[in-house]
Amino acid sequence: GRAFGIFGAVMGISAGIGPTLGAALVGRFGWTSIFLANVPVLLLSAALAHLGPRPAAKVAVAHPRFDIVGSMLLGASLLGIALGLEHATLRWAAALGIVGLALFALWERRAADPVIDFSLFRRRAFVGGSLIIAIQNFAMYSLIFELPQVAVRLFHVSARSVGSTLLTLMGPMVLLAPLAGRASDRFGPRAIALLGCSLAVAGMALLAARPLNAITDAIPALVLLGAGLGLTSAPSQSAAMSDVPREKSGMAAGLTS
Repeated sequence: GRAFGIFGAVMGISAGIGPTLGAALVGRFGWTSIFLANVPVLLLSAALAHLGPRPAAKVAVAHPRFDIVGSMLLGASLLGIALGLEHATLRWAAALGIVGLALFALWERRAADPVIDFSLFRRRAFVGGSLIIAIQNFAMYSLIFELPQVAVRLFHVSARSVGSTLLTLMGPMVLLAPLAGRASDRFGPRAIALLGCSLAVAGMALLAARPLNAITDAIPALVLLGAGLGLTSAPSQSAAMSDVPREKSGMAAGLTS
């Protein structure tokens, strides 16, 4: 829990910096600059991953083979569904994508080293923690995507003002995620996650019910939502991963992400 709390705080910091930095780049260099800005970040990440320390202890298990067929089926299926949902003339691609997902599921049940081990979904803590993470990320990222557009259209504020407002969502996440991680280690994840979920729901309900006359009217709801996300993230991830065999921890972490 403590480790996931630190991870959640770092995620909150980066999610807070992103909108603010993106707004400055768009204002000065145009919207295409936000994609070019990723290039040095990716290069730096690749260098750190290559030069970083190796784990001190390795799990004593055989290295699984890479499931090329499963990976291609999964990638092609998701691509087809995304294209079909985006373009009316490509509805057939979405249908093929759904068929591809069914074939993927059949293949994975027979593969010696599958991309996804479906037996993980029989573990209650893993499923529960993953669902909490999925639902809360859906709430957070849809809000981060939609709120700036609404604010610019309705209130005619600058992108920089929107970015600074979103910091009120990320601030509580950064402060509370490490504390929630430590608390879940000491008292168990259930109570901490329940408190966080309740605050997150209250924040979304307040945002939906309260009329917005200015972008700053959203701040109380964003603070509540950020506090809920900060309290929930580490306990949910810790509970999900603690229910998984160590040799499958990489696969499980990929699924929760």
